[in-house]
Amino acid sequence: MIRVAAGSFDTWETVGMPSVNQTAAPIEKVFGPLRTAVLILEGDGERVCLVAPNLMAYSQGLDRLFQKVLGDAARVDPSRVMAIHSHNHTSPKMSDEPPEAEWGETERDMPLTLTPVGEQFFDKLAATATRLADQLQPVSLSWAVGEETTLSYNRKGRRADGTTYLMREPDRLKLGPDFSGEIDTQAPVVRLTGEDGEAVAFLAQFNSHPATVYHPEHPCIHGEYPQIACEMLASRFRSDSFEPTVAFLQGCAGQMNSKGLLTGDIERAQRHGESLGRAYIEAGGRLQPSASSRLGFAREIARVPYAPLPSLAELDGERAEIDDFIRRAEAGDPNTLDCVGLNFTQALSPRYRAAMVRPVQRWNQWAREIRLSGTTESVPRHLEMEVCVLRLGDVAIAGLPCEPFREIGVQIRRDSPAALTLPCGYCNISFGYVPDSTNLGDREYNSSFYRYCKRPPYAPPAGDVLADTAVAMIGELFSV
Repeated sequence: MIRVAAGSFDTWETVGMPSVNQTAAPIEKVFGPLRTAVLILEGDGERVCLVAPNLMAYSQGLDRLFQKVLGDAARVDPSRVMAIHSHNHTSPKMSDEPPEAEWGETERDMPLTLTPVGEQFFDKLAATATRLADQLQPVSLSWAVGEETTLSYNRKGRRADGTTYLMREPDRLKLGPDFSGEIDTQAPVVRLTGEDGEAVAFLAQFNSHPATVYHPEHPCIHGEYPQIACEMLASRFRSDSFEPTVAFLQGCAGQMNSKGLLTGDIERAQRHGESLGRAYIEAGGRLQPSASSRLGFAREIARVPYAPLPSLAELDGERAEIDDFIRRAEAGDPNTLDCVGLNFTQALSPRYRAAMVRPVQRWNQWAREIRLSGTTESVPRHLEMEVCVLRLGDVAIAGLPCEPFREIGVQIRRDSPAALTLPCGYCNISFGYVPDSTNLGDREYNSSFYRYCKRPPYAPPAGDVLADTAVAMIGELFSV
C-alpha cells in the first residue's frame, strides 16, 4: 500500500530581482507566481519526498539545502529527496552562487547565501512539507498517456554540409510554420486517488524547454506551459472542497523547445499550455489502474566517459576566433552571428552574444593551460552523475541530473520493464547538456555545452550510460 500527502505553494517575485541567465539581468515584468508541488510518499519501508518546482533552483548548494530542509520538515532520509525542476527559463535567481555552480563546477561545501526570493522559497517549502508530514493517506494509482503534437520542436538543426546549429524561431520558420522535427509527443498522467474516490494528486510529464515567453535580455516571470497545463488538470478534477496537487515532471529535453523561442510571446505560451492541458485532461478521463501498489527508490552513480582534450593547434585556432568575435561583438558589430560552432540571432544584442561566448573563452584557456603544461593525465576520465529512480506501482520515474538529450529518454522508455516509464531531466542538480552517442562531435550549443564548464568533450557511449544505468535500476526495483 502507498500512502501520500500532497500540497503546493506559490513563490512571488518582484520587478528588479536578479534573473537566471548569463548576465543576471533584473526581472522587468512579473505575470504571476511560480508554483511548486510537494509530495511525500510512503510504503514498503520507504519514505520519499518528490518536489516539482516550476523554475530553475538547482545547484550543488541548493541541492544540499533541499535535502536538509526536506529531511527535517518531511522527516525523510535526505538521500530520499527527489527534486525535478521544470526548467522554466522565466525564473528568479535563488542564490548568490556563480553560474558555474548550476553545472556542478564549484566545491560542494561552498557557502550558500540565498536571495530574498530564495529565502521565501525555502521557508514555504519547509512549511508545506511540515504540514504534509502528518497528513499521509492511502491512495490507489492509475495512469494513461495523452499526446500533444503542436507545442514543441527539435531545435538542433543540421545544415546541408552536415554541420549543426541551434534553431531559433526565425530558423524554424524557414522550414515551415508547422515544422517540429523529431519530437516526443507523449503527455503521460498518473493519478493518485484517495479512499473517498477523489484525486489527491497527479503527476504530469512533457518533454520540452519552457522558453516561449523567455528573452534573456528582457527577463520576466511567467508560469509558461507547465503551469498553465497543470492548473487546467487540477481545475478539471477539483471537488467541492479540494483541488488536487499537480506535479509537472520535465522530460529529457536537451534539444526540445517550445515553439516561439526567445519571442516573448505570452499569448502563444498560453496556447501551448492550453493545448497540453487538454491532452492531460483527455488522458485523465481514460486512466487504467495500476496492477501493483509497491513503492521503491534507488540512487546510483553513473560514469559518463570523457574524450581527450582537443590538440593545442585546434585550441590555438579557436582562441584566435573567440578573441576576434568578442572584440567585434563588444564594439557592437551586428555581423557577430557565428563563433566556434555557436550561432546567434539578431534578436540578441552583440554585447549579449559576447557574454555567451566568454564561458567558451574561459574553457579554451583552461584546456590550453593543460596542454601547455603537459598535465593531461590530471583531467578526469569520466563524469560521475547520480541517477534516481522512483517506483510507484506500475510506474517508474527515472531522474537524471542533467539536460539529457531526447534520445536518452527514448532508450529508457524503450528498455524499461515498467508499464509506464517517465524519463526526467533536471533532477536535484544539472550538469548541463549531456548528448547520447548519436549526437557526439557536433559543435552547436546543445551538443558542445561541455565548453561552458571545465570538462573535456564526452566520449562514446556518452549519455547512453545514463540510460543503461536507469534501466538496470528500474529492473531491480521491478524484480520485487
